[in-house]
Amino acid sequence: MSPGVDGTRFLELATRRVMQAWMAREPEPRHIPWTPLRVPLARARVALVSSAGIARRDDTPFDMEGERRDPWWGDPTYRRIPRETRTGDVRIHHLHIDPRPGEEDAV
Repeated sequence: MSPGVDGTRFLELATRRVMQAWMAREPEPRHIPWTPLRVPLARARVALVSSAGIARRDDTPFDMEGERRDPWWGDPTYRRIPRETRTGDVRIHHLHIDPRPGEEDAV
């Protein structure tokens, strides 16, 4: 696992050990099949999809309490980040990573 990331933090001990053993079985990181752009970036429409729980500060936060109660569940909803949003207007709602570095980068 990456430094600063504890994906098993809210699991009870037996489940945590099973998950840690399962994660340790993963060999090298998998190859990402990059595809070159077919149009110049200035003419491209770009979307970013993230599982980091990113939302505007004035939007409904992701449900981290539900995941604390049941670590096998995660909030399946999404938030739209409008084009005019500035980096300081976003917040990270995530249990298994420290959001501070990402939020510091966004300011």
